[in-house]
Amino acid sequence: MDKNFISLFDYLGKPAGPELGKRVSEYAISKKTPYSIRPISNPKYQGNVMLYPREFLDEFFRLEIEPDLDEILYKEENINN
Repeated sequence: MDKNFISLFDYLGKPAGPELGKRVSEYAISKKTPYSIRPISNPKYQGNVMLYPREFLDEFFRLEIEPDLDEILYKEENINN
């Protein structure tokens, strides 16, 4: 796997949650961005996570800067705890 592919968790330093994950996935599909999948198993999450090129995530978050982005992350963090 290319070391430049990274999960949202690794990129953000905290769980992204399903809402933000869906937005990133939809944007990746629209841009025909390559991705990879990594299986995860820990006490808080078990399943697959999507990995994207770091440059793609840089672009997404540069374009996606919205006042509610922190609010979405906060809600997801509280739901997951």
